[in-house]
Amino acid sequence: MSLEQPTPNAGDEADDRPHKKSRLMGGLFLFLGALMIVVVFSGQLDREGNRMRALVGMLAFGGSCIGFGLLLFPWSNRTVKGFTAENNFMIGFRKLPLLWRAWLILALVFTVGSWVLVIPR
Repeated sequence: MSLEQPTPNAGDEADDRPHKKSRLMGGLFLFLGALMIVVVFSGQLDREGNRMRALVGMLAFGGSCIGFGLLLFPWSNRTVKGFTAENNFMIGFRKLPLLWRAWLILALVFTVGSWVLVIPR
């Protein structure tokens, strides 16, 4: 009997590495979110009204949350393969790690909350 540890497959190691475009997309979302936040606070949307300002602010916050998450916790190749293999979003969502499910739900709640808080009554 051999006491050697089984060597992991090369495919398993490659699947656990961060996806090559995960951090790039995170940086892009974060940059676009920051750009939209600058537009909101610069006063360029004051002429359009508060609803347009709320929409741009909501998109900026949501994009920034997702971008920040992708920079901190990039998706692995396994996560990307599992998510894109399904045609149904909810099945793909169930395959995500618990951290990412909680992060996406929090981003959605805070994004909708920012929409509700900015629109005047």
